[in-house]
Amino acid sequence: MEKDRNYYGMLSGIIGVLCNSLLAVVKIITGMALSSMAVLGDGFNNLSDAVSSVITLVGAKVSGKEADEEHPFGHARMEYVASAVVAVLIIQVGLTLLRDSVQRIFKPEALSLYPMALAMLFLSVLVKGGLFIFNRRLGKKSGSKLLLATAKDSFFDIITTSLTIATTLIYAYTKVNLDAYAGVIVSVVIIIAGADILKEMLTPLIGARMDPELVSGINDIIKNEEGVLGSHDLVIHNYGPEENMATVHLELDKELRLIDAHKIADRVEKDVFEQLSVPLVTHIDPSDINDQRTKRVRERVVKIIEALDTKLSIHDFQLVKEGGRYKASFDLMVPASYSKEVTRERKKQVDELLTAMNSRYAFEITLDHGIKEER
Repeated sequence: MEKDRNYYGMLSGIIGVLCNSLLAVVKIITGMALSSMAVLGDGFNNLSDAVSSVITLVGAKVSGKEADEEHPFGHARMEYVASAVVAVLIIQVGLTLLRDSVQRIFKPEALSLYPMALAMLFLSVLVKGGLFIFNRRLGKKSGSKLLLATAKDSFFDIITTSLTIATTLIYAYTKVNLDAYAGVIVSVVIIIAGADILKEMLTPLIGARMDPELVSGINDIIKNEEGVLGSHDLVIHNYGPEENMATVHLELDKELRLIDAHKIADRVEKDVFEQLSVPLVTHIDPSDINDQRTKRVRERVVKIIEALDTKLSIHDFQLVKEGGRYKASFDLMVPASYSKEVTRERKKQVDELLTAMNSRYAFEITLDHGIKEER
């Protein structure tokens, strides 16, 4: 899949450079001939598309490089970086066109009409339509966000060029000059498209929410593994499209021999990698499944905490006898969306409620402010 993604990216880049360069030359000449800001803006947009295609080409090449000493997790994130650069270029073109179009509103100029120029614009719509279908198919086939972003850009080019054709025809039949206003609309559409692409590409770089399907897939595999009592603290690290690694805590019977617990953890890691191609690192948490007192106390603690706040949960519950009293320890999982103040308040409330439950028990609570999928 990774090889296909890189191949499709390079293919898209080469075709994009050729088509957009040709369209840019034709539209800029046409815009000058028509004295049309909308056509000129469309031409410069195609010029930026040609540059974007070069970036797509380079991004596909770099992102496909194997891991090296300085980049042990590979270079797949370069696809996100390349897409973000494409988005910035799109926004820059839109802002320039917006400035020039607003100026033309206050200082309008007459349009010139040439049938050949209109024919070139219609040809541009057909070419961009072909590029849209081509890149979208490749993007869906390979799962490449960069190619899908390129397809989205082509779609908006179709809209903007069609609007330019419409305003030119309106002027031809009514002498009403809407060119500058069309330029404003075109520029706003371009800016919005660029901003959407930029947001979509920056999200995984900043740290996006874990893929729910991948989370479910890993949990399903773990749940069906023999000897695993439960799991928690699953964290998936993304290093580019389809490049993930994960860590998870496994709950195993504390009476197991170390070698047997190790075999179970190894089997879980192997099965996840074979089925989902995700390297998994496991941490083993011992669990007492036979002690009835531990079960009863844990159930009471869970009920008290859920009554306080249904978004709270616990794991790693241990109960040991120290001297004449019991000590219960566990991790209190707090949603990542909770502020520090709310987190401290919840811990204080849990402390007070559990102390009131039974004075013979001492409770040691460790806050876990990690990743928790909220609904």
